[in-house]
Amino acid sequence: MFRETVVHAGGTTEGTASEAHLLMTLRRAVRRGYGIEATREGGALVTWTRAEYSGQTAERAVLFAPQKPVAALTEALAQDLHLINDMGPAKYEENAQGRRVIRVGFLEFSPMATAHLRARQMVATDQHGTVRLTMTARLSLLAAKHLTTTTEPGIGAVASKASCTCGLFTATAGDRDAARHLARLHRQDMAAEFVTNLAPAVTAAITA
Repeated sequence: MFRETVVHAGGTTEGTASEAHLLMTLRRAVRRGYGIEATREGGALVTWTRAEYSGQTAERAVLFAPQKPVAALTEALAQDLHLINDMGPAKYEENAQGRRVIRVGFLEFSPMATAHLRARQMVATDQHGTVRLTMTARLSLLAAKHLTTTTEPGIGAVASKASCTCGLFTATAGDRDAARHLARLHRQDMAAEFVTNLAPAVTAAITA
């Protein structure tokens, strides 16, 4: 579950949202060309500009914050999540000692690691015991992959530089604000690509 905060003309409205509602909102945002950004806590921010009757424009936003935010996506945790997602199918089963564990092929997660992933709502299981990553886990991984930075111009330089940890984006701009804007556009492009490329099996499991 997520806490949903909507910024509108009358102020803000808060409520709760399911994974299915979050996914529906993100897909609609992609179709409408709205900005989407994943948060390191495993949530998402949707922003857009709306024309007012006065001829002015107003910023609108929807923020989804997971009820169990990702406090720290360590390298080990990220590797575990990638294993579950990339080497599936993953199953939630009992081991030889009668403890509940996640199995992926010949790999067996420890009962402690399994319990941690479930308690932090990083994974979900269906009635058949099939394990999948939650949207919280997926968005946290996305945000960690695309951490963007901007630098101040050096002595004698006339431009600021923006770059991303994915290694696929670098850009220069006249000042740091412009560089930050370019970096944010990159993050939004990557988030839109993420939503568009979610596998049908994943979207079906989330919306079931």
